[in-house]
Amino acid sequence: AACTMLLPRIALVCAVLRPAMAMAVLPVLAAPFLVGLAMLARVLWKTRHVLPTTTTTAVDASADTPASVRRDTRNPLGLTSALQMAVAFQTVLIAIAFIQDRVGNTGVLATASMLGLTDMDALTISMTRLATNPDQTALAARAVGIGVLSNTALKIGLAVAIGHGAFRARVAAGLGLLGLASGAGLWLVWS
Repeated sequence: AACTMLLPRIALVCAVLRPAMAMAVLPVLAAPFLVGLAMLARVLWKTRHVLPTTTTTAVDASADTPASVRRDTRNPLGLTSALQMAVAFQTVLIAIAFIQDRVGNTGVLATASMLGLTDMDALTISMTRLATNPDQTALAARAVGIGVLSNTALKIGLAVAIGHGAFRARVAAGLGLLGLASGAGLWLVWS
């Protein structure tokens, strides 16, 4: 579900920051989003009669958590986290501009494949920045698609390496379908 919801989030960020970029990235994101929705609908349909056996509220869970663990929990929306994210985003923006200047469009696409492994938000924001030049909008959309594909590939690798049994097979198959759909979306914008 999280992999599927990443796609409309990317489209929304593009729509807010650069509407032309959102229109260019929609063909790239549509196929994996629809495949993800279909898989999610299938799981929800199959589990519609399954009721949870126990319920735990947040209050109950925190009561069972030792004080030392609760004290170490930090607010991800705090000032330190926000500053770290701002520095990371700015670093990515500078790196993308530098790489494009030195290596060209191929460098942007290679960087997108590496950055997409871990940080689709930074990639999306940097590509909306690249798309300020209308001639670069198609390149930016392709870079986002490559980032989504590499992000999916990393998740498949993690599921296979860390997962066990049926979980490994189900997650790898589901993510594999998303990866194929992402590849199809990229093919559409590249042809």
